[in-house]
Amino acid sequence: MSYGVFAGSLFLAACLTIIPMEGVAAILRPEWIALVMVYWTLYRDQSVGIMANWMVGLFWDVLVGTTLGLHAGSMALQAYLLLTMSQRLLLFPVLQQSVIVFAVIGINLMLFRWIDGFISNPAIDMGFLIPAVTSALLWPLLRFTLHRLDN
Repeated sequence: MSYGVFAGSLFLAACLTIIPMEGVAAILRPEWIALVMVYWTLYRDQSVGIMANWMVGLFWDVLVGTTLGLHAGSMALQAYLLLTMSQRLLLFPVLQQSVIVFAVIGINLMLFRWIDGFISNPAIDMGFLIPAVTSALLWPLLRFTLHRLDN
């Protein structure tokens, strides 16, 4: 694993996460950090596991100012789900992988919103799942790009 590509992709994902957006662009913003970690968890599962996802989640909590541990817990669950099915998932075509990416990031978002709802901000509708859709649509491009940079 190229640690420079790993760090660079996380840095770029963090930058894309904190860019101020308004209106429809803010609603459609993909879960960049979660999407990048999906790639690294799947393709470098010996190096990037549950603990690495948890630490990236803590970094994400600090980056965006959410309650400490919210993203960390949901990212750890995301890593667990990916690692339990990684051998099968790697055999799927990229479009089928996109469906799994939608499901995993959707579960990540639901867990985050559920816990955040107990703490302060209850979700009113299911609109919080829109980033899971845009993340799944971007998966083939992100996978191709990171695969080319990593090899």
